Amino acid sequence: MTELGLFACAAATCFGLVRIFGDFGFAGRTLLIAALALATASILRRRGVGAGVALVAHAIIGLLVLTNTYLGSTTWFGLPTTDSFDAARSVIPDSLTQLRSAVPPVNATTGLLLVIGAAIWALCLFADTAAFRVHARVQAVLPFCAAFLALGVPDSDVAEVQSVAVFAAGLGLYALAAQHDRDRSMRWAADTSGARRSSAVAGAAEPAHSNATRGAWRLSASASAIAISAIAVAVLISAFVPTPAPLVNLRQSNHSKGREVTTPFVSIRNLLGARSNADLFTVTTSSPNYWRITALDTYDPGRDIWVSSGTYSPARGELEASTDSTVTTQRLRQRFEIQGLNGPWIPAMFEAARIEGIRGVTYSPDSSTLFAEDDLKQGQEFTIESNTPEFSTEQLAGFPNNPGTLTGKYGATAPISGAERAVLQRLVLSAPDAYSGLIGLQNWFRESFVYDESVDYSGAGDPIRAFLIEGRGFCQQFASTFAIMARRIGMASRVAVGFTMGQEVSERSANSDEHTYQVKGLHAHAWPEVYFPGVGWVGFEPTPGRGNPATEAITGAAGSQATAPEAESTTTTSPTTTSTPTPSTTPGGVTVPTTTPGSTADEPVDDGSTSRQTGDLVRWTLVGLVVVAALGGLLWRSRRRRPKHAEFRSPADEQIWLAWHSAVRAVSQLGSIPTPNETPIEFADRTNRQVQA
Repeated sequence: MTELGLFACAAATCFGLVRIFGDFGFAGRTLLIAALALATASILRRRGVGAGVALVAHAIIGLLVLTNTYLGSTTWFGLPTTDSFDAARSVIPDSLTQLRSAVPPVNATTGLLLVIGAAIWALCLFADTAAFRVHARVQAVLPFCAAFLALGVPDSDVAEVQSVAVFAAGLGLYALAAQHDRDRSMRWAADTSGARRSSAVAGAAEPAHSNATRGAWRLSASASAIAISAIAVAVLISAFVPTPAPLVNLRQSNHSKGREVTTPFVSIRNLLGARSNADLFTVTTSSPNYWRITALDTYDPGRDIWVSSGTYSPARGELEASTDSTVTTQRLRQRFEIQGLNGPWIPAMFEAARIEGIRGVTYSPDSSTLFAEDDLKQGQEFTIESNTPEFSTEQLAGFPNNPGTLTGKYGATAPISGAERAVLQRLVLSAPDAYSGLIGLQNWFRESFVYDESVDYSGAGDPIRAFLIEGRGFCQQFASTFAIMARRIGMASRVAVGFTMGQEVSERSANSDEHTYQVKGLHAHAWPEVYFPGVGWVGFEPTPGRGNPATEAITGAAGSQATAPEAESTTTTSPTTTSTPTPSTTPGGVTVPTTTPGSTADEPVDDGSTSRQTGDLVRWTLVGLVVVAALGGLLWRSRRRRPKHAEFRSPADEQIWLAWHSAVRAVSQLGSIPTPNETPIEFADRTNRQVQA
């Protein structure tokens, strides 16, 4: 029964892997590995194979199982070959990097599954050894607990409650199975007093059996209570403790399988893909612009994602502005009609000043975000007035490049690579001021990079470096990399999320200069915003083929956007791109050579910036402590259960000693406890007399 309980824990741990992969495509082979690992350990133990020999045999069998499961094409009649080891060496390093730094859900690559399979094989051997060879039943499942905690480190909202419930159920089944086996051994000890036992002996045994039965029922109730409590806590946590989920993910999108909503809880790529031609909303206004829903100002270097922060207050009357009062603004009115756009984030032209038509709206001046009390609904209409800033190049000129001067949430960046350092030094830092450098960086991206929605940097240890070298990506990579590089030169930055202008669907009437735009999923977009002190937040456009007509005067990027999928062209204006990154001469005359893989400039150089958040360190430290506790407890139980310097000449001697120890524990439940001055024979005689008295 305990063996089945261990498999329940192993299977529950395997179920938790869905939080990493997002689906159950991995499950069949992973569960098979867990079952074979426990079965192998059980057979070796039952055949009387010693612990040391069993360890070697278990490892050899595990090698055979793993290679045939994941590298079957490289084997020779089921036996590993040099090709098998070469294949493993080629996929394991990348998988370790992916396991450390990828953002869920990740691809279930062969290398990653191979590493996870090896870990499960080792965990199962540890669990079987602890539970049966050392009789440390609690320590046997601690590695599974540590693995389950580790699965909670990646930021994933997939099957959070379900994984906790399944793991709690697995622990409960293991506890019941372990108690069942212990109860059986207790009854055997109470009933084996020999043929000389009288009826009084049977009477003495009955209380032990009854106590064991009651103990089993009590443990069953306790295990059930713990499992139910764990499930309840998981439900409460998921319901009342919000976790920041990114919209802009530098590595890859989240591939959310829920409803299609453009909020920081789903991915841009969903709208650029299957839902690209879905109608989201229409907006009627006199001037086209980007329709902004929020800004993500907090960068998490540990996961290479952006999340939003800030406080919200009721949106009543005139809204607080972030643009300086010295900047000229134009008051523009927009009328929105919602079609397929869900979620609480309200689109608006930057910078919203007043909203009418929706109740319960809150506003965050930090990110200029409007947040509805309820999700937007089809047919809903509302009106927004915005004060659109009209920046001039003179207002933005003259701000110096000051690397490393930012602190707080606007100072968080990623470790700098040689490729990024080369771009910064030759293009941005050599410019006369911050604005000129950022324009040069923007134009380099637009002229030398390729817009490609199929990119996937989830397996890259440094996605910024990979993006700069590959020279391909879509708006998330362009906006994120630009914002991080702006922070390198001392300029606060963030990633704005929303939509491009949309397709004009109505002509201007004689009595009005307004026209209506149809915004579709394909217009989902992200772009960087940089803060200029005394001026305000200024939007840039590094993504090829995209441009905000409202900021053309300062960015030089004419209004352009994606067109419907059936159209031959991908943008309304032809972007200037090349197939691969090439040396680019910026308007300032700075030549930026493309760094290629293998050059010395590609080597990562740590600039002292924060590389991992403290939270990740704390979580992994807790996982490590659980593992250390399991190993320490196992060693302590091993030393406690064996006489000091005990040496067994054979496995049979060890089994005899363990049987005697179990018998002593059993009779101690009847009140017979050995004293230090008794020999085993004296203790046995005294116990026999005590039981029959």
